[in-house]
Amino acid sequence: MSNEIILIIKSLRWLINQSANPLLPTDLKQINWSDFLLLARSQRVLGFVAYAIEQNHLLPTLSSDIQNALIFGILDTQQQNQYKLNQFREASLIFEKSGIDFCPLKGIGLCFRLYQKLPFRTMGDIDLLVREKDISAIKNILTLKGFISKVVITKNRWHDELRGLTQVPFGQMPGGRQSLEIFGLDLDFHWKPAYVVGKRGVSLDVNLAWENARQNSEHSKNTYYLSDEDLLWHLILHTAEVGGSFYLSQLFDIALFLENCSSRVHTNIENRMMLLKNEPQGVLRNLLIDIKILFFGDLTDLKTMNSVKSAIDFYIYRIESPRYTRSRHTLSAGKLSWPKQIKYFVGYFLPNPEYYQLRLGKKGVSMYTTHWLALARKLLAAIKLVLLKQQRAVTTMIGKSFKV
Repeated sequence: MSNEIILIIKSLRWLINQSANPLLPTDLKQINWSDFLLLARSQRVLGFVAYAIEQNHLLPTLSSDIQNALIFGILDTQQQNQYKLNQFREASLIFEKSGIDFCPLKGIGLCFRLYQKLPFRTMGDIDLLVREKDISAIKNILTLKGFISKVVITKNRWHDELRGLTQVPFGQMPGGRQSLEIFGLDLDFHWKPAYVVGKRGVSLDVNLAWENARQNSEHSKNTYYLSDEDLLWHLILHTAEVGGSFYLSQLFDIALFLENCSSRVHTNIENRMMLLKNEPQGVLRNLLIDIKILFFGDLTDLKTMNSVKSAIDFYIYRIESPRYTRSRHTLSAGKLSWPKQIKYFVGYFLPNPEYYQLRLGKKGVSMYTTHWLALARKLLAAIKLVLLKQQRAVTTMIGKSFKV
């Protein structure tokens, strides 16, 4: 494991338990700061780790360029955080006027529960739990305000069209989740969310969640907060699914939540896992075990435990393993006609303009180069995975031969 990853993990550990995990000047030795900044930013934890370094009074030991980059990381993520919170408050007013109840989830929910003193949690969209009976009203109200239905846009040209996702009306997306957006304000509604965990569907009990939710009039009279148990369960299921993008910040969310919630919540989460089938239960247990080792275990474990290495490989380098695999929601090309199969395959090599222009602001040659570089990284990760599996197979074979 690289020194840069170790420094990121140590910084996040300090935020969880400052008295037990102080950062030392030696932690900043032999760091490739260019790689560190790129890695921390890509994993949405730059503000957190920069703040940890600054609060441990280690900034003066660094060059002025690195100091400026870290300070910018703190201020930039704080500004992004505030921008998303302002968007949430604007959305709250719309729903309050319409009498629609909602619960903030994920990043937004955590900002009011865990990150008041750490306003560096970056967010993409704004996730809200709503009642299924309100879906039609939400669609009507937001459509009149110019919102459009938005599904997860894939990077590959024609894939959304071939998967039929461009024709799914709002409120009918499988999995009980769908977005409406306008000018950078992306509202991701959850009304009956289901998650693919260990190739099996696991649903959030929305009736129980609403029953346990408590009203919070600080934002609007229609704002509710999920109970600690339900919010933590949602975070665990969402992170375990990893059907789309995934970040180290998601693991940190759960670790910080585990540190701050009561023992009763821990017990109830364990009881919920016991009710699941073996496969999804195993996935959730692996996730929680690795989170505890990453953020609460002995630092030497980070370099020696294969399970933690596979978690880091997966979340940071996108390398899959038998322990960590992505959930697939894509249409099988085998279900398409031959002409469409060819079009689907070619689509992998051509960027989807809607994704790159609207989401990333890239056009022309920049769009193509970004897409092809991403393909090259995926190919490299796949090659590494094959080599890793071969290495493990050889090691197992040698081990068995010695036993014989």
